[in-house]
Amino acid sequence: MTISKPAAAGCPIIEFDPWLARQNAQDALGAMDKLREGSAIWWNTYGDGFWLITRYDEVTEAFLDTDLFTNDSQDALDPEQVVRFIPQSINPPQLGEYRKALLPWFSIPAVAQRTKSARAQCRRRIEALAGDGSCEFVEAFALPYPNQVFMDYLGLPPEDAEVLAPWVEIFHQGFRGTDKSLVEDASAAMRAYFKAAIDHRRSGNVTPGENDFIGYLQSVEVFGRKMTDTEILDVCWSIPLAGMETTQNQLSQLFYHLATHDSDRKRLVADPALVPQAVEEAMRCYSIVGGMGRFVTRDTEFHGAPMRAGDMVWLGITPASRDPRKFDEGAQFDLGRKRHPQLAFGSGQHRCLGMHLAREEMVIATQEWLAQIPEFHLAGDPEYSWIGIPKKLPLAWKA
Repeated sequence: MTISKPAAAGCPIIEFDPWLARQNAQDALGAMDKLREGSAIWWNTYGDGFWLITRYDEVTEAFLDTDLFTNDSQDALDPEQVVRFIPQSINPPQLGEYRKALLPWFSIPAVAQRTKSARAQCRRRIEALAGDGSCEFVEAFALPYPNQVFMDYLGLPPEDAEVLAPWVEIFHQGFRGTDKSLVEDASAAMRAYFKAAIDHRRSGNVTPGENDFIGYLQSVEVFGRKMTDTEILDVCWSIPLAGMETTQNQLSQLFYHLATHDSDRKRLVADPALVPQAVEEAMRCYSIVGGMGRFVTRDTEFHGAPMRAGDMVWLGITPASRDPRKFDEGAQFDLGRKRHPQLAFGSGQHRCLGMHLAREEMVIATQEWLAQIPEFHLAGDPEYSWIGIPKKLPLAWKA
């Protein structure tokens, strides 16, 4: 597809790499805040060029207008890289059929039922760490804990998380310039893993259990028929891409905050009922998603920006989630904040299916950690990945 250039009149222009690795979280967030306060919409000359939408109301409006802004391409830096995910890549009205089939598995009651063992798993993992007095938080906890819960939730062997996690990481690095051949290899490996699981269930040699996600997909209907194996595969390999690394990164952001803000940590220790609010505020204030790409279907003027059919836009979740026009002192983490719809999971019909599971994982992790390790601090300088997410977070406490 061809990226057209906008008329210069009335259009602020910038060269900005949203995926640029920055020194730390505050540098990354500060860059996003500066971008948002400069303009609600920019034409970005970086790469082939695309629109940057940065403020809450405009980003939300774009998420909701699925006729104008479609999921035909989701990578503003590489619009030709079209990957078929179900349901993420499907546009309305077909999207509704797939979401109707999948929502029961990811509903609040289903999450509550299927994560009963997650708290015990979490508690045991923290007990094994507590006596050490220190850990590298990402490797010791933020990576293995949610991934194990995630695999259990899908009815897959928990130990296979160690197989899937590196492939997921390579895939996400593809949005940040990783060799495409490595991304293709990782994608093929993930699809082969899930194809084998699908074929195993089709063979009749296994009876799908109650918590078997693949078995569930083989039983539900879309468009008045059972899902094909290709559709099931498109669902299966997209689920870990959406749910594994993201939860890990968000936990790292939250625990960095708690390690550096004693008053907030002590308040949560004194009142664990505030932990869900802390999780929500971390996702708003320190959103790890950054933004999502959309494809413009027709010539239009969107809040003064002369968009043309074939243009790409980047919906800035991180800057919009900190927009002071929507959130008082939006750049500040505030446990007393009145809740507003935050954008960490997107908005509208493509809102993340796994949001209730992600929230539950983070709430359990935070409550259980603070119950056993209420006082902790940074034990050294973190190391950061793209847009300032901690990839190594050394923590210490009194054993």
